[in-house]
Amino acid sequence: MKTSLITTSLVLLMEQVTGFNIFDLPKAAPARPMSEYDWQSNLNANPSPVIGILTQPLDDAIRKNDPEGFKPYNSYIMAAYVKFIEAQGARVVPIINEETNSTTLEKLEHLDGVLYPGGGGLDYIYKGKFVFDQVKKFNDAGKFYPAWGTCLGMEFFTVYTAEAGWDVVENLPAFGVSLPLDFLVDPAQTRMFKGYSSANLFSKGNYTYNMHRHATPLANFQSDSGLSSFWDVTSTSSFNGSTWVSTIESKNYPIMATMFHPEKTSQLWIDSVKHPNGINHSWESI
Repeated sequence: MKTSLITTSLVLLMEQVTGFNIFDLPKAAPARPMSEYDWQSNLNANPSPVIGILTQPLDDAIRKNDPEGFKPYNSYIMAAYVKFIEAQGARVVPIINEETNSTTLEKLEHLDGVLYPGGGGLDYIYKGKFVFDQVKKFNDAGKFYPAWGTCLGMEFFTVYTAEAGWDVVENLPAFGVSLPLDFLVDPAQTRMFKGYSSANLFSKGNYTYNMHRHATPLANFQSDSGLSSFWDVTSTSSFNGSTWVSTIESKNYPIMATMFHPEKTSQLWIDSVKHPNGINHSWESI
């Protein structure tokens, strides 16, 4: 059976390493660099991982599609993210935006990782910050606890770690367009791509689906001390004369993110006049 990039990345991110202290450090100490951690020999320790996905507030644009049906609810998870996680062999638990932080913490203590979805506006930024801080604490205490951010999720990761906060995020739109990646390092040396022997294909075709208004330029990752100390930048993407960082990996934690939407290539069909370039549903893109 072929192994796709996304399957490989999610296996690396989601499977809990039970009973294995990857950091061997006091809780208050900085985490050991992830380059020192042997990923491959500790996979498949948990055959049934459970992943938390943060919910997003329901806005009026969504509610108008089914006013009565949505009336009891305040937030949602786009079905594509749930299907995406389940397709990798994991189960999903919602981390509800409006629940108390104590409830969220109780959930996190029983989960194996979290996913931050794409979206618009501030959405779940405050709940996301609480979860992000807990993920770091779990890892600092020696529990392998991965997090993945997609699009808005990556923006939040950037804002949480930047000295300049939101100022590092700029207006760099790319609506409904599939693009290649421009790798800044050998993908075989990254944790996101290392298990995928054909990763270089992503630099040769329009395989990554972008749907965003804002992103962060490479120069901001280099100049902001918070970003440069927390993240390794592994690729960029370009469109209409603009370039932004497309994939990042934490230096010290099992935290990764993409500005493109890996879940949409296999789970969402919205090819239309509004999205003239469509979503690339080829095997390489998936």
